[in-house]
Amino acid sequence: MNKMICEKCGSEINAESGAVFSVCGNCGANAPLPIEKNTASGEASPKPKTKNLLPVIFVAVSLTALLMIALFAGGVYWVINKSPVVKPTPRTNNRTSISASEITRIEYTDSKYQKPEYATGYLSNYAMKNFFHRELIVTFDDDGRAMKYFLQQETVNGVGTPQRLERYSGAFAPERFAELAGVFVENDFTGEEESKTSTVSPVNQILTVFYSSQRSKSFQAGNSNSDTPEAEVMLKAFKELENKINWQRVE
Repeated sequence: MNKMICEKCGSEINAESGAVFSVCGNCGANAPLPIEKNTASGEASPKPKTKNLLPVIFVAVSLTALLMIALFAGGVYWVINKSPVVKPTPRTNNRTSISASEITRIEYTDSKYQKPEYATGYLSNYAMKNFFHRELIVTFDDDGRAMKYFLQQETVNGVGTPQRLERYSGAFAPERFAELAGVFVENDFTGEEESKTSTVSPVNQILTVFYSSQRSKSFQAGNSNSDTPEAEVMLKAFKELENKINWQRVE
């Protein structure tokens, strides 16, 4: 038999075990919410509380997701940074049949191009929205003349900026050109793969050698991890001469 307390007068109420409510014999009030009495202390026992496990589950799932993301990111970083870079091997035939004295001009072109986006509209009224083109051309002639051209064009949100064109000239001893041509001959410039330039390529970095009978040879140079060892040597020699020239702007 359960002992309960009347909420109205505080008298004890005896009720059968499992009863939902009882009637107080003192005041006649119903007792629909029985409170069990702790017979040892004489105090009412508190109703047990149910724990909310949702915050714990949420934290556990979040930590697991963060751990999986960290493991994935670490794996991608390892693949990118630890994968070996395959560099081209030197050519066995390391000398061209062209002599240094036959070379008349050496030119380097560095061009960067951003593919344009087009605004929506009728087919007859498409407008270029974003466009960027930058080109640098440096030329050395066998008589000691040097020229540098810089061109930049840009359109942002359909608004074109003024074209930027700069010209520079310089001079150097013809012996320096002979030395540079010798580096190109020693490194078999004719053995380089012919460049496949395109006006829509994002980057074009090309060395061009002009020699007798109005012939020329163009090949890629300045492209990390794809240049041949010979191309790296030739471009380095070209840049060294470019840096030694006292360039003067031509208006």
